[in-house]
Amino acid sequence: MISLLVLCATIAAGAQAVTITAGDGTIPAVDQTETFTIMVDEFPQGLLGFNITARLGDPSKAEIVGIILPHWPGSLEDVGPVPADSVWIKVFDYQDHVKPGQTDVILCTVQVRGDAPGTTTLELLVDKMNSDDLGSISPVLIPGTITIGSATIPTTSPSPTATVTTATTATTATTATTATTATTATVTTATTATTATTATTATTVPTTVPTTAPAGYGTVFVNSYPTGATVLVDGVDKGRTNIIIPNVPAGVRTFTVMKEGYLTQTFTVTVPVDGIATPPRVTLVKGTSPTTTVTTVPTETQATTATTATTLTTSITTAVTTTPLPGTTGSLFIMYCSPAGAEIFIDGEFVGYSSMFGSRISGISPGTHVLTISREGYVTDERTISITTGGTTFIPVIYLRPRIIF
Repeated sequence: MISLLVLCATIAAGAQAVTITAGDGTIPAVDQTETFTIMVDEFPQGLLGFNITARLGDPSKAEIVGIILPHWPGSLEDVGPVPADSVWIKVFDYQDHVKPGQTDVILCTVQVRGDAPGTTTLELLVDKMNSDDLGSISPVLIPGTITIGSATIPTTSPSPTATVTTATTATTATTATTATTATTATVTTATTATTATTATTATTVPTTVPTTAPAGYGTVFVNSYPTGATVLVDGVDKGRTNIIIPNVPAGVRTFTVMKEGYLTQTFTVTVPVDGIATPPRVTLVKGTSPTTTVTTVPTETQATTATTATTLTTSITTAVTTTPLPGTTGSLFIMYCSPAGAEIFIDGEFVGYSSMFGSRISGISPGTHVLTISREGYVTDERTISITTGGTTFIPVIYLRPRIIF
């Protein structure tokens, strides 16, 4: 029997009670950044996914400048733009990393920068949180308290002290100067030696890494805002966002996301063998990238335009299989569908409704099937999908076009 698992569904008879705690702490001085952990005491029925918001009670005292996610294997992750006073965090644990009964689970770590001396709370809001059995989780929320120290804390006292000592006694000033000179000489020598060693190590490591052959291949899903950005993997053009990139050599790979009129972003992704990596959504910022980067891109893009277009179409309509799961059936995962609430049919059989937060359909027999997505007022989307035994077919995005009536 085909069953639909939609993250935003709330069909549990009773909501599960857990406690989410935001960490307390101190930021020593203005313009310094510290991290604060968001932790859940226990998930009795496991975790399917969550959509929460972290916000500061007094935005004049601090600002959220980053969110560090746990990057559970195979999870889908998305984070709101930073810096900001309030940031939403979405994670879908579709490969069951958080199991029933697991305790002390870190949902994320919030990076906060102090803007003014004082105190602010780190508050939490929960839009959706569901367990593995689709039960609704209604957590008890405990805010954290962040204290920002005075801006005068940074240690700049040696300079004033030296000036005062010199003005007091000539003899004392000479002695102090001699001691300072000896100390400075020692520090400089040690620093020089360290720098030389570090430089040698840095030169040696990159030379060794590329010679290691990949242990296998994996799949990476890259999405961006705005979409249509070029994705390079280790300098090779792989297509346009949003895109699923199969057959990526396992290990640490360098990804570059670029789009005309926006600043280029480069980051690394650890690609698992026979698995799927889902780095957070790339939010592009308007601006002009360095000339060297912009000049290089058109040549590669122009030469591979036809191939890239074909690859993108194939990614959407053809099965992409990840780590096999036990059983004799397969499943379908629609990562994003707009508008939400559209009816989903497989071979004419209704199986549920679409969601902008991810819809998973399991228990599908292996082979070729017809997938139909329809909603009143929109043009019906119909396509052929291929399901493999124990595998998951991914469709990154489905947009239904409004039906225009003349």
